Amino acid sequence: PPESVSVFHVYFPDPWPKRRHRKRRLINAGFLLMLHQKLKSGGLVEVATDDGDYFSEINKAVSQTGIHWSGVRQGVNQRLADVAFRTNYELKYGNAGKTLYYLELKK
Repeated sequence: PPESVSVFHVYFPDPWPKRRHRKRRLINAGFLLMLHQKLKSGGLVEVATDDGDYFSEINKAVSQTGIHWSGVRQGVNQRLADVAFRTNYELKYGNAGKTLYYLELKK
């Protein structure tokens, strides 16, 4: 239901790197609008990816929504929330030296 969720965690969604497949990417303006509707006031959307191009597209989608988020934080190789928690992908990609991108949106 609307305004029922405190936090959405979207960690390492498939980046669909081939140009013809990019329409399949999870995070777009419509998806962000839906998350915003479901979030409680002060709720968060936490996003992590290792794909720089996808991270740029996510940031474009944030601005395309026209939503005024009360807080937007970004980080590179530094988790923004639950710093001690690491997903398997974070451990794997971090150990491989990949750049990790983080985004936090607050309603």
